[in-house]
Amino acid sequence: AKSLAKKVFSCYSLCQMQLSKQFHYDFKLRALVSIIRNAGKKRAMNPEMPEEEIMVQACKDMNVGKMTADDLPLFLAIMGDLFPGIETPDTEYGVLKELVIEDLKEHGKQVTDFIVTKTLQVYETKTSRHSVMIVGQTQSGKTTAY
Repeated sequence: AKSLAKKVFSCYSLCQMQLSKQFHYDFKLRALVSIIRNAGKKRAMNPEMPEEEIMVQACKDMNVGKMTADDLPLFLAIMGDLFPGIETPDTEYGVLKELVIEDLKEHGKQVTDFIVTKTLQVYETKTSRHSVMIVGQTQSGKTTAY
């Protein structure tokens, strides 16, 4: 557990130094606590899953949705360097994903992989944070995803 804690701390330190400075990025203690809480929930749901896999999945779930397009590859590279060989399966949303698609159709919205993914990322963020801020360009799907 100690080596895992060092890896997560190193990941956040590297992200703070190497990623672009965005107002909505948080790589400090509050974010680390959120990662630990998220990992704890995942551990309770998947007790057989290896701890490193759980931590990588928690880090991705908590950060990928808020990364800019330029920062995302760098973040994934940092994760890959610190956790080599750890492959995390995509989260299966099953019924929730079907309901998102159905709701988009009901409201006359265009159903694309991008907007479905963003909607699910907003869901993940809202279940693990007290507040949510959605930022992006005009017409980028912020209102639709929320």
